[in-house]
Amino acid sequence: MNTQEEKLNFYQKNFKNKNPDKTIPLNLGKKWTDEEELLLLYEIANDVNIKEITETHKRTENSINCRQNEIAYKMSLCDTPLDEIVERTRLDKKTINDFIEYKNNKKSIKEKKIMIEIEDEFIDMKKDINDMKNTINDLKNTINDFIEKKKDIQNNKKSIKEKKIIIEDEIIDMKNTINDMKKDINDFIEHKKYIKNNKESIKEKNIEITNVISDIKNTMKNIYDNV
Repeated sequence: MNTQEEKLNFYQKNFKNKNPDKTIPLNLGKKWTDEEELLLLYEIANDVNIKEITETHKRTENSINCRQNEIAYKMSLCDTPLDEIVERTRLDKKTINDFIEYKNNKKSIKEKKIMIEIEDEFIDMKKDINDMKNTINDLKNTINDFIEKKKDIQNNKKSIKEKKIIIEDEIIDMKNTINDMKKDINDFIEHKKYIKNNKESIKEKNIEITNVISDIKNTMKNIYDNV
């Protein structure tokens, strides 16, 4: 394919395939301008030959006929009377009405298609919104869980602090108890040392006490005997 053929639009390529020996109209498939349409209406009003019209516009005869229909349809949209449309386009009423019906049906189909596409998009949007709601709810739950965990940590910190104070108090009590026990042990040791050091003296005192008790007993016995 050469460079010139690559520049051809779809309609020009189609025309060339069907008419390989004919010259491709330069404006075939290109958009009509307002000036071209006004010129076409002028040519129709002045009974210019269709072949001459195609050469002037560099389009096919079918393109010219189609544009007549399009112009008639646009006039109908502007509420132009049907008789005036017939006079300006040189189309018969049936052709004009059939084309208007075709365009309206096409428009209706296109609008329905658009509505279906809008509904599909709306459904997708609703789904996306629901997904977003679920994501937000999940995020809320995650945040609430975090807050609860933080509260638990704070409560645990408080509990740990209280337990620490209790343990510290118990340690102080234990230290005091140990110190008291140490004192008792030292007192006991001192007492034991005293007993050891005064063992003989204590023994003698015990003998004296025993003798005194014996004397008391004997005295009491004599008293009872005399009575």
